[in-house]
Amino acid sequence: MSHPPQPPPHWTPHPGYYRPAEPGPSVGWAVSLWIVAGLSLVGTLVCGAIAGYGFWISNHMATEGVTTTAVVTEVSPLDDVTLDFTTETGQRVTADVVWWSSDVPAVDDEVAVVYDPDDVTYVLPEGSDEDRIMAIIFSVAAGVGLLVSVGTAIGAILVHRARSRNAETAWPRPH
Repeated sequence: MSHPPQPPPHWTPHPGYYRPAEPGPSVGWAVSLWIVAGLSLVGTLVCGAIAGYGFWISNHMATEGVTTTAVVTEVSPLDDVTLDFTTETGQRVTADVVWWSSDVPAVDDEVAVVYDPDDVTYVLPEGSDEDRIMAIIFSVAAGVGLLVSVGTAIGAILVHRARSRNAETAWPRPH
């Protein structure tokens, strides 16, 4: 990147040839905007991947999940519930579930749950749509991140254009 030649300190420009550049945005603004654009793009991609996985697992549990009855063996103060149940194949499973619903069961209650036959320790209360809710939240976050990324990239381009325009005004190229 070459810088325009600077006039000697004693040089007096011809009328109409030289005008001092109007103050423009600092190059630091452009660099900062590009950094924010890049970071928000990375965040957008991560949130989008998590959202995609959330929608996939929600669909997987709706189509292939197995419904059964489980017995509550422990309830922690943070609404973590430990469940015991038996799979279709006769395997006894103990699983920990974060209970999102406001009606947390008590110890020895029987509750209907859906488990993943591919990973029997992944259990949800029957009728729960927490995977879909989390996927929607991450989708919204990805959308906001994309807007921030595009907006800051446009801002950085505008800063670069303003700086170039000011430099061209100050030091026009010979024709």
